[in-house]
Amino acid sequence: MKPQYLLPLPFLICAHITLGQRIQGKILSSFKEGIPFASIQVVGTSKGTTTNEHGEFNLQLPSIPCQILVSSIGYQTVTQRIDHTTKPVVITLPEGVALQEVRVMPDSILKTILTGAFRKIQSNYPHKTFALEGFYRELNQSTDSDELVHYGEAYLKVVMSGYQATNEDAQVEVIKARINKNPGRDSIETTRWYGGAFIANSNDLVKTRAEFLNPNSFNKRYRYTLAAVTPYNSDSLYVINFSSKDREESATGTLWIHKKSLAYVKITYQSSRALQHDLIRRFISKNRLRECRYIEQNGIWHLAHIAHKTTFVNKQTKRETTHDLAFITTQYDEQGTPVPYDKRLAYGAIFSDLTNEYDPEFWDKYTSLEADSAQKSQMAQFKAISQTQQAQQYVSSKTRRDKLVAVLKKLSISYGIGVAQYAQQSPILTATYQHKSFENPTSFPSGHPILLFRTSYGFRLTNHVKLDVINFQSVLNNDYYKSIQAGFTYSLLVKKKGNPLFLYALGAFAWSQTGCLLTELTNSEGFVDPGKQLNTPVKVFYADRGWAGVGGFGFTFQKKRRDYFIESNYRFVLTNTPSIIFKESGNLFNKKVITTPDQTDFQLNIANNTSIVQPVGITLGIRWHF
Repeated sequence: MKPQYLLPLPFLICAHITLGQRIQGKILSSFKEGIPFASIQVVGTSKGTTTNEHGEFNLQLPSIPCQILVSSIGYQTVTQRIDHTTKPVVITLPEGVALQEVRVMPDSILKTILTGAFRKIQSNYPHKTFALEGFYRELNQSTDSDELVHYGEAYLKVVMSGYQATNEDAQVEVIKARINKNPGRDSIETTRWYGGAFIANSNDLVKTRAEFLNPNSFNKRYRYTLAAVTPYNSDSLYVINFSSKDREESATGTLWIHKKSLAYVKITYQSSRALQHDLIRRFISKNRLRECRYIEQNGIWHLAHIAHKTTFVNKQTKRETTHDLAFITTQYDEQGTPVPYDKRLAYGAIFSDLTNEYDPEFWDKYTSLEADSAQKSQMAQFKAISQTQQAQQYVSSKTRRDKLVAVLKKLSISYGIGVAQYAQQSPILTATYQHKSFENPTSFPSGHPILLFRTSYGFRLTNHVKLDVINFQSVLNNDYYKSIQAGFTYSLLVKKKGNPLFLYALGAFAWSQTGCLLTELTNSEGFVDPGKQLNTPVKVFYADRGWAGVGGFGFTFQKKRRDYFIESNYRFVLTNTPSIIFKESGNLFNKKVITTPDQTDFQLNIANNTSIVQPVGITLGIRWHF
């Protein structure tokens, strides 16, 4: 019998290992046909690879002699001793013992299988931080001419949290990359993937708990049928087909569930629903195909291969392209040592825009490639030119757009809610306005909080240093607080595993005005606005304004392109000038303010010039990175 598979993988992938020898070979069926996506493991190690769509493989061995274990769905597992690397290795996998297909199964039993598989995810898959090393590939190809607009490859280290932490981001280190930037890549404008190198974590259907895996979707969101039971190693697999009940989505797929452990061994998913992308709605994606395969080591299943294929249509040019993303694991590390922060790929980084040092020996050191006809044609042209021209094709000069994107990626914007506090002691003063006197502030709110709205704009100078411009403004009408500050923050990583947590210190200079309510005036009370700038009633505040130094610290939790932060700061008053402020009633974003320190109609006598607001404040907020 022939195994079922969904996504073609035109590249043959293997790990780069500095020691040992390399073998090449092919895995065949009894009909002498290549078996695609067969798993090959070096016995006694965590190293391995996967065959390409033709059944070919290329693998670095840690030592000679050794044994390799070859397995594939629908075939018997074979162990082969390797004594040399001089000749290609050809291994034939016998077909598995044919099992009777299951045509009808009661819904109750089928749901029990799905429920058991879903509940055993945490026990079947890594439950603590682990690492995968492997080969990543992204490809963009025109459907009308088979032109390779862009392709990039890299050897990655991906550190992930256990499968119980479904929302944790991965830590990705690019060990070596080769990114080909063909002429015309911008003519289609679909070669820049957001976060493609994170596919091993973000697109893992089991780790992200895809909706169709949840038994709550049984016969509600999706229909399920048991199609067959097929052999796998010394056990067998349930083959369960599913389809969406939403006709507009047209989603279908297949689950291969290990009969003994109820682990997901393979998942395929296809959706033809059209989606629009980009803020300007330039692209439409359709025919999304996704495949995940898992392999068992020491009782724990981990990701062996993941592929994602999408067809994009440019609404402006009407050109259609296919996007292929793939990651194949070549080594599994159950310890999962965190990637140093300075070596981590920023979440959502556009792989095609990474710095790319040309290495003519990349193929020999890091991967072997089984090219299709389009790739062979373009690579023949590529090899015919000089090495200088080859290097220029891999390391192209940055365009204005590239430089603009590089700057924008360093920008951030944040919003938050802050709290300051009135001083415990009220200022003692007498104010006279047009022969009307006011003794001290009206009901000075000693110690009461001041609710603030915070906005800030940041520019990242390094991974640890950021320039910030921050604005604070009071929210309630009876408070007056306005401040703008500029300064720097320095961040220190304190949580290395999973999503990072930073402790940061800040230093800044601020210009601020803070005030307490004196009274409220209307036209009937004799308020005269010579410039007719304010609408009555007008609130009158006694305020101090001036420069201050700001110091503080905070914590930032980083998740995808967002930061969640809490911050405490302390203000050191440098200058302080008393003033009177007129503020018309209105909301936070629609009110006028006039500051009149030398208003002739207002006379101000101050007995004690104390600060109106205490120097300590606290803020909670969220920051977005471009």
